[in-house]
Amino acid sequence: TGGLLAVTYTDIVQMALLLLGVVFLAVPLVGSMLHKNGMSLAADLPASFFDLGAWGWPTILALGLSTVMSFFTSMDSYTRCIAAKDAKTARTGTIYAAVLVLIIAGASTFLGMAGKLILPDLASSNNVIAALVVELFPHGLKGLVLIGVLSAIMSTADISVLTGSASLTKDIYQRYFHPEASEKTLMRVGLAASLFVGVLGAVFGWFTQDIMNILLITFTINSAGLFLPTLGAFFWKKSCSAGAFASMLSATIIAIVWFIGGKVSALPLFSIDALWPSFGVSAVLYVVICLTHRQTPEEQEQMRVCFGVREEAFRAGETIYDFSEGRKYLGLIAHGSAVLQRIDRQGGRAILEHLESGGVFGEMLMFENVAGDSITVIAEEPCRVWFMQDEHMTRRCERACAHHSRLVENMFHIMTEKAAALSERVEVLSRRSIREKLLCY
Repeated sequence: TGGLLAVTYTDIVQMALLLLGVVFLAVPLVGSMLHKNGMSLAADLPASFFDLGAWGWPTILALGLSTVMSFFTSMDSYTRCIAAKDAKTARTGTIYAAVLVLIIAGASTFLGMAGKLILPDLASSNNVIAALVVELFPHGLKGLVLIGVLSAIMSTADISVLTGSASLTKDIYQRYFHPEASEKTLMRVGLAASLFVGVLGAVFGWFTQDIMNILLITFTINSAGLFLPTLGAFFWKKSCSAGAFASMLSATIIAIVWFIGGKVSALPLFSIDALWPSFGVSAVLYVVICLTHRQTPEEQEQMRVCFGVREEAFRAGETIYDFSEGRKYLGLIAHGSAVLQRIDRQGGRAILEHLESGGVFGEMLMFENVAGDSITVIAEEPCRVWFMQDEHMTRRCERACAHHSRLVENMFHIMTEKAAALSERVEVLSRRSIREKLLCY
């Protein structure tokens, strides 16, 4: 098998090798060597090694904040969580991963500090673990420990290449250049994109070998440009793709300019960490564009074509939709107003909901009609209504368009609100007396 399943299997093996090599072999051996040579981290290392603010609090704060925000936007984390068989598995796996990362980070920190004492003349601190293994470890263990180190690289690299390739293939190539591309064509483009992403990462790593600089650049871009759009997509109804794109583009440009400026210029401006200007500008652009953005006629037409929208006009008093017909349509009031009404077997009429312009209705938004009552949507005034089939809400979009993602997200919000409203109604009706019902209401 290939794809994400293969990545998951290889990650499990690589994590096991990483724990074996770095935690269970390297740490005890290096600790024994320190003890044998009469060395102590606390006594022999400079005091700055134990000063939490030695790196500079502005830089520490920026790196810490960008690290936390980056994990909210990490593509590999979302990919693994979405691929999990259920929510419990995704939650449990995330907790286990966090614990293992803390263990590995602590072991790596110990090895780096020990390497400063054991190999004081090492030219580059980035190579300290590899140098410890090559110089000091027995031949039988060198391979195992180095494989563990390489596994740490591979466990991140494989999913990064896969998600990067998927973004280039689905979000750019198929969406903007070839919407009707076949699966075979997408497979070929995906392989080429994987090669491109892998080579680009290797070139970037070759010319920028300081791991801290690499982390600062990538975490700044990820956190500044993606954090707010990611949260907005889940929790803010006015979030839009135009605002997200402006946020990501501005943060990327500012971060790159800031890092290059810090290398070639002595201006005090560039001494400020790149996170703050990148995040500030991207946040302002995102909020302003989302609040002011309106769908253009071209975007509306693209959406109507993609969803197969059929528009119908109704006069006041006409029946717009009868739920007993089982047509499996979703309706949207484009103009005018209507009521969702129920007529029971005794002829009693009850209005369930008033639908203004922008209101939606359909069987997928209704709870089970166990009583067999007549439920219809009636026009209160002249209306124009858009109809689309329910299958557009559930099937994968062949064109990978943004409209489907937005539609599914909006439907989720609508169903959540309807469930909350039903829960409130049940809470009121469950009260015994009229007084209790009124007080609860």
